[in-house]
Amino acid sequence: MNQHIDTATDPPIAAARTRKRSRLRAIRHALHLIRRPLQFLESLPEQGDIVEVWFGFRPAYVVCRPDLVHQLLVNSRVFDKGGPQIERARRLAGNGLFASAYEEHKRQRRIVQLAFHRERLPGYSQVMIEETTAELARWRDGTTIDIVESVRRITARAAARTMFVADVAGPVVNEFPQALTTMLEGSYRRMIIPIDFLYRLPLPSNRRYDHALRRMHEIVEEMIHTYRAAGVDHGDLMSMLLAARDDDGDGLSDPEIHEQVYTLVAGSFETTTSTICCALQLLGTHQEIAERVRAEVDATTAGGAPGYADLPELDLTRRVVTETLRLYPSGWIFNRTATQDTELGGYPIAAGSTLIYSPYLVHHRADLYDGADRFDPDRWLPGRAQAAPRGAYIPFGGGARKCIGSDLSLTEITLILATVFANWVLTPVDGAPTRPRPRMALTMNRLPMRAERRARPGSRPISRFS
Repeated sequence: MNQHIDTATDPPIAAARTRKRSRLRAIRHALHLIRRPLQFLESLPEQGDIVEVWFGFRPAYVVCRPDLVHQLLVNSRVFDKGGPQIERARRLAGNGLFASAYEEHKRQRRIVQLAFHRERLPGYSQVMIEETTAELARWRDGTTIDIVESVRRITARAAARTMFVADVAGPVVNEFPQALTTMLEGSYRRMIIPIDFLYRLPLPSNRRYDHALRRMHEIVEEMIHTYRAAGVDHGDLMSMLLAARDDDGDGLSDPEIHEQVYTLVAGSFETTTSTICCALQLLGTHQEIAERVRAEVDATTAGGAPGYADLPELDLTRRVVTETLRLYPSGWIFNRTATQDTELGGYPIAAGSTLIYSPYLVHHRADLYDGADRFDPDRWLPGRAQAAPRGAYIPFGGGARKCIGSDLSLTEITLILATVFANWVLTPVDGAPTRPRPRMALTMNRLPMRAERRARPGSRPISRFS
């Protein structure tokens, strides 16, 4: 029961418990998390099952063993959302599904879940296909495309259209990409380095963040007012949030709807963009797998456009998505807070302790995955899928707090990849990044790729954008 929680012992880090050395360790851990966070996390399992690190000037405990991560996720009453990072997230984005504590999360989830029922997936998917088709019509044969910029336009407009119908939202859908990107970048810095005075300084980055945050709040408030005044059900997420009721007949207040809109749109935009870009980069550097994806898409669609009904036949494409999420889970680090004195795997955990789990860390453990750093979609074939312990594959979390939009995300990403591969061949250009960088999600700033139009037998080319 009284096992020792190991301390991160990276050579430059002191292990002494004095206040001065603790401050030094906090600064050095913060530097590791800024400069090379993924490598730092990957090194921790060698230290033990649960390893002490420092965020700000407080210790936190990284849970490295997958079965212990599973226990952490399924016992969400004892290991709840909380701690400095979550408190900061609540101040930045409100108390929506991502940040709300146990009881409030249960209530919100019951209300919001109806909007993500499986029967709604075809409609949401059609919006994504339409936006993908419109964006691909902008591409020019033989030119270099910044895939990150292009995919952000797709996912931002699709997220906005899924939340607000286009004829109501109007120009709002065009403001989402830059505002969301600026806001999420600033939020990441504020959560990793929670030192308030740094963000009160009159720096350009702080001014950009404040403007983006203010504008996003104004947009959502405007949409809530417009929908309330019209009283029309548009069949979009906003209409469903306004109409949804719990078992007692109570709905969400305007501030609660505001928080849910931010949580759902921000989450779907950045994480979907990240996974699509990583998948295209991986396929661009593994052309033999890319050729198999193209062959599967051609065989499934017979020269037509991919659609929701084709998903069962897009098995390899789905495995590409699964493997991309293993290598580069968009949500790469999360935390929980112990609500009482407890234990985890025999390790004593005091009430108020911050516990951290990282899908990236777990997904890259060599003892769980053969060739853990290798891109291999076929590892997910029925005959090859490993009997890994629970908690070994957690791109969407787990337990009662598993990502509410996981099915929608997998569906949309698969269909976007199929639509791209039905019409284009993408190859990386010299100097293109090979790995995403960790921010609020694992993401890339840019991804230049050469686009060559495909000639498919029996297909009609997408019309050119003029």
